[in-house]
Amino acid sequence: MKNILTGAIITMIFITGCINNRHIKDELDGVEINVENTSIKEFKNGNTVIQLDSLITNKSDRHISAVTYEIEVYDKNDNLLKTYTHTYYGENKSIDKNQSVKDHFGTQYGFERKVSYFKVKLVEVRDTDEFPLIRLPLVGEYLYQSLGISEFDNIKENLPTKVHLHIDRMGAGTDYIIEDEEKIKELVNLFCEIKIYAETGEFVTDNYNYVVFTFGDVEKGLSFNRYNLELHNYMGHHIYQLENLGPFWQACAELSQ
Repeated sequence: MKNILTGAIITMIFITGCINNRHIKDELDGVEINVENTSIKEFKNGNTVIQLDSLITNKSDRHISAVTYEIEVYDKNDNLLKTYTHTYYGENKSIDKNQSVKDHFGTQYGFERKVSYFKVKLVEVRDTDEFPLIRLPLVGEYLYQSLGISEFDNIKENLPTKVHLHIDRMGAGTDYIIEDEEKIKELVNLFCEIKIYAETGEFVTDNYNYVVFTFGDVEKGLSFNRYNLELHNYMGHHIYQLENLGPFWQACAELSQ
């Protein structure tokens, strides 16, 4: 909230909870959503911030990986002001039978009339067969084990045939390519020492780097924003700080000469 509410805002009306609790829960395909808390904040500039905290419960035998629901925003006269579509993604873990997870939705908008209450409606429930989980890194994991890339599982025994490192310095890129087996073995040993330190919001423009490992006809690449691992997926943008990346990058530069 801090980022979107900056500025000289003095007058604020704060409303907690729903004035009307109609249709504040819904159920579809054995999955139930129950909105537990809501808030409405009206600001002097005409914008309104709405937030909903929901509990999603799986009553089915399926392993749920994604739940999509609509949030309808109404005024006191039951006029529909706006409809939002929001999806909860299970990421690393599915919602199994009789399990519940918490989800949050929040946004800021200049509604035409004063917001009074909400309705929610489940529109789609997907399980792990329909929508496989994404493997996101966990703090403390080794990088090569953290992404679910099968070629990395036995990378020390099944060495890549080529390693290609690209370093971008303010738009001027430098490429380092290593194909010698002994040099690749040294690089792989260093690569396997890199660990996930923490997820961060740090982002640097004009500094996009990558490393590509070639295994026969298969290439597996990792992207870096400066010295941080950068991942893009259907849930958005993730950046992770890394431990022990420096020796690997330095060795790439030295061994490519």
